[in-house]
Amino acid sequence: MLKHQLTTALVAMSLTIAPLSVIQAETIAVNNRDVYQAQIYNNVVPSGTVIPLESLDTEKILLLPGESMTITLQVAQDIRNNQGRVVIPRGTEVSGRLEPDGNGTRFIAEYLYLRDGNSYSIDGVSRVVTRREIVEQGANNRAILQGAVIGASAATLIAGITGDKKIRAPEVLGGAGLGALIGYAFRGGQRSQELISINPNTDLDITLRTDFYE
Repeated sequence: MLKHQLTTALVAMSLTIAPLSVIQAETIAVNNRDVYQAQIYNNVVPSGTVIPLESLDTEKILLLPGESMTITLQVAQDIRNNQGRVVIPRGTEVSGRLEPDGNGTRFIAEYLYLRDGNSYSIDGVSRVVTRREIVEQGANNRAILQGAVIGASAATLIAGITGDKKIRAPEVLGGAGLGALIGYAFRGGQRSQELISINPNTDLDITLRTDFYE
C-alpha cells in the first residue's frame, strides 16, 4: 500500500513539473534569441548610411574617361549604430575601385579593414563624379598635375601630349597597349586631353547599399 502511494505521488509530481520545464525551456530560448538579436542590432550599420571618406596621401585623382583604378581610402569620422555605439572607427581603411559610370566615374567600396586586423566585405557606392580638367601640349599643366595620383591610361596619354616622360602612374602599362594609347593621343593631330578630376576628400563619400554587420 505504501509503495503504491509513493508511486502515485511521484507520477503526480512529474506531471506537475513537466509542463513547467517546457515553459522554462521556451522562455530561455526566447531570451537567448532576444540577446542574439540585440547583439546583431548593436553591431549593424543600416543600408542608406553615408560614410565620409578621405585620402591621407593625395588631394586629386586624374583618370581618362572610361578608366578604372583600385584605391584605398580612410573613414573620416566615427560611424555609430542607432544606439550610439561606434561600429566603424575613424581611420578605418576602405578599399575598392573607381569605375566608369555614364559620363563620369564613381567609387565602389568592396572591403573594410578595422584597426584590430579584422576585415569585412562592404557594399557602398559614391556619387558619380563628372568634373573635367584638360591637359594641353605647350601649356603649363603644373597646376593640374601637381600632387595628383594619375591612372595608368591617363599617365600614358599625358606623357604623349606634354612630352613629360617623368609622369608615372600607380600601374604600369606597356607593350601593345602602350603603343595604342600613344597613337590615340595623337590621332587626328590631338594635342589635348580631357581628364576626369576627382577630389578624394569630398567626392567619394559612400552610401551603404546593404546593411553592414561587424
